[in-house]
Amino acid sequence: MIDGKGHIGLRLTTVDSDTAGMAVKPWSEIDFNIFNDSILNKTITVMEDTTGQMILCGKLRLKGSKEEWERAKNGAQRPSKFCLITTVCILMNVFKQIHDLILI
Repeated sequence: MIDGKGHIGLRLTTVDSDTAGMAVKPWSEIDFNIFNDSILNKTITVMEDTTGQMILCGKLRLKGSKEEWERAKNGAQRPSKFCLITTVCILMNVFKQIHDLILI
């Protein structure tokens, strides 16, 4: 997406709507990888894809500090590691019990 001044825009997501303006499937997942320091304090727009008409625009602001954002991103990986470790421990316990039954 390029505006009249030659600035390149990034598409965050695409949402299709019916004639009443309600969102309908399929919609795409939000590409959170475009959220970096360069996107802060930039204008974001909601565009009608077929006509190119701008429906809404505004500024994107993050509440909190950059350090909080980094901690939140890094902390999101903890539950998956915990689940993996728990699953491995449960499987080891089951195999141990099976092994003990065989020895009896």
